[in-house]
Amino acid sequence: MRIRSLAIATLLVPQLHAAPLSEADRQALIEQLDELKGQAGEQATTRLKAAAAAFSSAMKDEDAATELYVKCIEKVDFEMQDRDSSAFRDWKRRNKDRLDEEGHGLALRHQLRWAVLTLQAASDRTKTAELAPELLEALEAIYRDPKALSRHFNILGQPVDSTVFARAYGLSGYKIENWPMSPLQAGRDKVRVDAPFQLVIFPALRQKKDFAGLREAWDRRIHFEDVTCGFWSGGDAEDGMSPERIAFTTDTRPMLEWEKEEDLFKQGDQQTAAVAMLTHLKNHIGHSHARDWEARFRELVEPKDEATDTQG
Repeated sequence: MRIRSLAIATLLVPQLHAAPLSEADRQALIEQLDELKGQAGEQATTRLKAAAAAFSSAMKDEDAATELYVKCIEKVDFEMQDRDSSAFRDWKRRNKDRLDEEGHGLALRHQLRWAVLTLQAASDRTKTAELAPELLEALEAIYRDPKALSRHFNILGQPVDSTVFARAYGLSGYKIENWPMSPLQAGRDKVRVDAPFQLVIFPALRQKKDFAGLREAWDRRIHFEDVTCGFWSGGDAEDGMSPERIAFTTDTRPMLEWEKEEDLFKQGDQQTAAVAMLTHLKNHIGHSHARDWEARFRELVEPKDEATDTQG
């Protein structure tokens, strides 16, 4: 320790002449960097735990979620900006109707739940597949009452690392590879729900060769897409077949059904998927993608001609 201290002290003294680092200097610097890395890791872990505890508590009911949201707004947009407390009171007064609006607190609860799952994934990035059932449960909860969320689906499309919750707890920009940072992808005129399935849920089931689970997960995704068209993409499920739902039923649903069976065929459930694909072609022979489906199906089931590979 004394040698390292002396080396650091030497480095801090202004040099009259340019000099290369000695081996002792290098070792001392590396040890200091290791210590800083350890301290940064400990601080990050502390932040994650504090955020997870606060989010888990607040997501239990709408009032608690709204209360935490307001506190985070106060911290990030007023206290950290050195704005007067009267400005925050004005903000609360102006936004009272929005905060009390039906579904707003519910949307915040779902956002917090997704944030907690994201923090769990961040704590051990090798085990994201184990969170697939919880992701699916979280989506089920969102789609259980879509009408209540119809005015607030944009909250569910906001990446959790950019929310006011993340900013208040020092988690802004916290990205995780191959992980959906929001349950929905809300564009200007369309809402999508494919990312959680494509990044986590489907890969986890494929890895386990759980064909029944994979088929069921595909059915849930298709159902969610249908609900989305009914409530969140300009349509109204209670009014029957709106233009959005007609487009989904006649065009998008058949495409997703085909993708499901092709996926299952490629994963190994060939007999069931092959029969389903043939039936699908018969039922949707007039679909714009029918010719492409036929070609892809033929490529899957026709035996490969290896004669040309063996010719010299």
